[in-house]
Amino acid sequence: MLLWLVLLAATNDAIAETYQMPLVKIRSKMVEMLRAGSWATHIKQMRSRQIMEAPTEKSHFHQNLPRFKINAYHNMEYVANITIGSPEQTFTVVLDTGSPDTWVVDYTCSADKPLVCDD
Repeated sequence: MLLWLVLLAATNDAIAETYQMPLVKIRSKMVEMLRAGSWATHIKQMRSRQIMEAPTEKSHFHQNLPRFKINAYHNMEYVANITIGSPEQTFTVVLDTGSPDTWVVDYTCSADKPLVCDD
């Protein structure tokens, strides 16, 4: 039985493929704000917004799903373009090398959340 398990693992490794996608270099929001002199103000606004948000908020659209705040990407400099769905839609995504997750901004992206929704 152990021999079959070893052979199965070896076969799986032999036929495994790697998908590579090109990275797109962008200027990070943090660098843009530092050059414009607005970084310190932005940090103060972010901290005050985090203090004002109650952790027991019940107004989330999907109350039974876990909530994730995706806002610590001001220093990102590389993104990737992916296509999802049928018909295909192209999205620019932040690559998270620390997890297997891929975050795609959905229709709830709105004008009051410009850092998440910037092109």
